Amino acid sequence: MVNILMSTYNGEKYLVEQLDSIFAQSYQDFVLYVRDDGSMDQTVNVLNNYRENLDNPEQMVICSEKNIGFCQSFFWLLQMSEQGDYWTFSDQDDVWYPDKLAHALEWLENGNQKIPRMYHSGIVFADEDMNVLRQYEIGNYKFCFQKAITSSVFYGFSMMINKALREELLKCDPKQIFYHDWFIGMIVTGFGEYHFSKQVDAAHRIHESNTSAVSLLGKLPLLKKLFTGDMFYERQAMEFKRVYWSKLSKADKRVLELFDYKSGKFRKAITKAFYPKRWNMRLFEECGIRFLMLIGKI
Repeated sequence: MVNILMSTYNGEKYLVEQLDSIFAQSYQDFVLYVRDDGSMDQTVNVLNNYRENLDNPEQMVICSEKNIGFCQSFFWLLQMSEQGDYWTFSDQDDVWYPDKLAHALEWLENGNQKIPRMYHSGIVFADEDMNVLRQYEIGNYKFCFQKAITSSVFYGFSMMINKALREELLKCDPKQIFYHDWFIGMIVTGFGEYHFSKQVDAAHRIHESNTSAVSLLGKLPLLKKLFTGDMFYERQAMEFKRVYWSKLSKADKRVLELFDYKSGKFRKAITKAFYPKRWNMRLFEECGIRFLMLIGKI
């Protein structure tokens, strides 16, 4: 059984289209858990009306709560959805293709369930009207723990995780985690396993209210946070160290230590800025990350 976790916030415009795509899945053994994060529009009413018209209303659980941000909201949903075998995350404004759950389960159910495992479906980016703009690909880019500390190639709405990964996530303090999908990437590259599928199973809608930093322009709020003193790279890395230090290899421990700013900050900044291996998939962002490392912001 799969738990689908959706955090909503002022999402009335596109919400029904996403809900329709979820309930049209070829795999139907799921429960949709929705936590509204303090919406000020008609989102909650849309959710309640949709649930009332389902053939099986028990398949949809709705909770309306105060605003805590989408990352903490997803952790709240993870904690709440105790029963089941797999967990997957959903945005409020995308569209899933009919076999999204089925394809994820096909890979996840054939592997070692004792280790954290994550399946990532192929995706396309689309405009507000769901006209496809481009397919998201990472090509032959080799993603590893060292790169996962500073960047992520994964999107939460494309992930499905197993029970072992959920249990690892719930050991953490969500207030110390910047993005749940970024943190999951650190776990699966550090001591787990992941599969990045080429099978496209979702369309990610790009619009002005998106919270995901898909474009360079969308990353400007992150830069603002760094330059106003929010050291979220360090905070997230140190939470990972606190919980999972014993699970890492010696090489990964050495890299993670570079993000502990309690001692030797200048030396660590130089080491990271001139590190011989790549930090990011995109060259422009790679240069930006190294500059921010050099001035002590990462």
